[in-house]
Amino acid sequence: MFINDLFYSNKKINFVLRLINMENKVGGEWYSTWFDSPFYHILYQHRNHEEAEEAVKHLLDFAGVTKGSVVMDLCCGKGRHSVLLEKAGNIVTGLDLSPANIAHCKSFENDHLHFDVHDMRDVYAPGKFDYIFNLFTSFGYFDDEGNEQTLKSIKQSLKTGGKVIIDFLNVIPAIKPLPVEETISLNGIDFFIHKYLENNRIYKQIKFTHEGHNYSFCEDVNALQLADFKRYFENAGFKLLSVSGDYNGGAFDEHQSKRLILLAESI
Repeated sequence: MFINDLFYSNKKINFVLRLINMENKVGGEWYSTWFDSPFYHILYQHRNHEEAEEAVKHLLDFAGVTKGSVVMDLCCGKGRHSVLLEKAGNIVTGLDLSPANIAHCKSFENDHLHFDVHDMRDVYAPGKFDYIFNLFTSFGYFDDEGNEQTLKSIKQSLKTGGKVIIDFLNVIPAIKPLPVEETISLNGIDFFIHKYLENNRIYKQIKFTHEGHNYSFCEDVNALQLADFKRYFENAGFKLLSVSGDYNGGAFDEHQSKRLILLAESI
């Protein structure tokens, strides 16, 4: 996952990133700028194919997905999970807010795999999908109203009895060491990271310099716990079926588990 994966010339990269950085600084929605940045993929290049393959294998079992299911990969990023979901024998649509990500994903398309730019708060295709996957903490960016609207849109995109699988961080162990600061050096770039908790949101400030230009992005996500998701599901018309604490289907422990993986059914 390198800069040239996003089909920009070097000059255009720097121009686009200066615009992205400017929007991020003046209060633009961080997920609509940072996810479209090539540097996002450099920082998170450890999320590799092998990791995704193992996660998808276990999540398919966890959700009871049968071959031939119509599946949405919501917030698909650069498509690695979508590709694996299709290879498992499903008909898959990958959706992401980032035009650059979707442009990259288009090269993977076939008769059973398609990609589209989409805002997760909006309904994509009413009553079309058997399963909707939302992986690697790609939920909780909004306020309560926005989060509930996302789930209501997910419900409308599911068939009757369809299921949603949400893979979220487990908040209690995640916030225990906060605040923390660290430096991560990748591809000749030093990323200065500051993580902290404020107003029940987890923030990750990311600063770095590239070719003489300074950049600053800040991720943030709701510090949602199991009780919050239960409330969201109830309000949106879902029945919570199962909860796991890891990709192997292990039991969820709010103080120990690394993940909060939820399976819910549209009712």
